[in-house]
Amino acid sequence: MHANNASCLRSASHSTAAVPVDVTVAYHYPIVIRPGLLNDIHDLVRVSFPGARVAVLTDETVSELYGEAVLERLRAANIHATQIVVPAGEPSKSLDAYTDVLAEMFRTGFDRRGLLLNLGGGVINDLGGFVAATYMRGIAYINVPTTVLAQVDSAIGGKVAVNVPKAKNFVGAFHHPRAVWSDPSVLRTLPRRDVASGIAEAIKVAIIGSEELFRFLEREHAAILERCDPAVLAEVVHRSSRLKVELLAADPYEKDLRRVLNLGHTFAHPLEVELGYGRIQHGEAVAHGIALAAMIAFRRGILSEANLQRILALLAAYDLPPPVEAQSLIDACARFDAIRLVRANKLNYVLPVRIGECVIVPELEQPEIVGALEALIALPAPSDAKAAAAR
Repeated sequence: MHANNASCLRSASHSTAAVPVDVTVAYHYPIVIRPGLLNDIHDLVRVSFPGARVAVLTDETVSELYGEAVLERLRAANIHATQIVVPAGEPSKSLDAYTDVLAEMFRTGFDRRGLLLNLGGGVINDLGGFVAATYMRGIAYINVPTTVLAQVDSAIGGKVAVNVPKAKNFVGAFHHPRAVWSDPSVLRTLPRRDVASGIAEAIKVAIIGSEELFRFLEREHAAILERCDPAVLAEVVHRSSRLKVELLAADPYEKDLRRVLNLGHTFAHPLEVELGYGRIQHGEAVAHGIALAAMIAFRRGILSEANLQRILALLAAYDLPPPVEAQSLIDACARFDAIRLVRANKLNYVLPVRIGECVIVPELEQPEIVGALEALIALPAPSDAKAAAAR
């Protein structure tokens, strides 16, 4: 090293200064819930993003049901719009699909001032949100959720991600939408299983913070599951959305890592990985997680038997949780390490203490979790319980 260079380095080391950087980012966006909203989507886009180029991201199923019609409305309103279609299902929530969408947006000349319209369920909301977070370092997007699960949960909150083989939602970002536009009338086209899966997330937020919503779900289960009544579903979406926003408000970037909204998810994500993505719907896995959390709480003595039975009965009223081989449930417990990584090497577990209130315990040991699983497995199936009661 030359002497003059060494002298410069010594001089620099004694003159180090800290330059403070104060960046404050606040996000405000509306959640619009209105039956028939899709019929007016061109007006909403025109008012919210005048002159913007629009890419509609959807899947093959939703494209056939609604995507083509949405595209026609946008183009009829002189909005420059294109459609990007991915295969339906959980496998599209992947790095491969992510790069395919990026490539298609680049190929069509989609610029940084464009708007990405995510038309679909949770997979499309998560995939599209992650695309929007990273394409040209971030573009605007709006979620237009078409499933119960997406309208009550995944479209809201700005947590966007894709899956990797070893862990769910492991690659992602926090990137909030500019709006969420929910049309409950589209939920009438959903299969019964999809409706039930979405209601699992509504049951989750009800257990966390609203006995009133819990009672509503108990009372209206036939209108929801049997008839897909748009007015009743709109009420579920509205109440669930409001509750989730209230729970998110204090910690939008999940810095605490101890969040009551994780009720049911600590077990759900490992179960989805264990079974293979797409073998079980996300809400169905969450229902298994809710039942497990309730049983752990009961065995700890912090949840009454009456409330345990009430939680299990409400899940059963919506065909939840679906049957899963006992060994697969047990084996899923070996996959908690990925959850620990996300939560600073701690298995914080959310447990209900009553309908409308939960607590977070800092750590649960494997034997306690497996013991509660075995207790759940030993319970009679809902149909068997009803038959026994009739006798």
